Amino acid sequence: HNGGFDWGIHRFSSSIPLGMSGLLGVPGDEDQKTVLHEYFHAVQHAQSYEWLNFRSLLVPVVSVASRISMYIIFGGFVLGLGSPMGYNLAVAGVVFFGLGTLFSFITLPVEYDASNRALAWLQRKNMVNQREFAMSKDALKWAARTYVVAAIGSLATLVYFALSVATGSRR
Repeated sequence: HNGGFDWGIHRFSSSIPLGMSGLLGVPGDEDQKTVLHEYFHAVQHAQSYEWLNFRSLLVPVVSVASRISMYIIFGGFVLGLGSPMGYNLAVAGVVFFGLGTLFSFITLPVEYDASNRALAWLQRKNMVNQREFAMSKDALKWAARTYVVAAIGSLATLVYFALSVATGSRR
């Protein structure tokens, strides 16, 4: 066992030792950081991380709601927002879309926590030098920030549809 005994992780996430990729033109740095981030999602599961548990509870509802929300919204537009049936259908679609947006925001603490755990582990175990730690920190923080962009995009789309339904019903 060549890893950290307290976490049960091996020092190698691929066939390239941590800290060696990127040297002499050997690729793999980003893959190793991604694997470490994903490993700590497994740790979150094992430790029953509350935000992950909350997100997991929403998965069945959100997976259905997000799949059908656009069809419901557009169905409301087709029926006409001036009619009660069309308006109510569009509003229901916006609410369903909103569940997906909520899910995007609930995902943020889960992703940041996984990156923070990976960084803490790298630092605590002295797995990388200072330069590599700075690069790892940058990569792992950006891995989490991609979810911020997705959440903002989802919120912007939700606002667009909500305003479209609200203003369309007054015509």
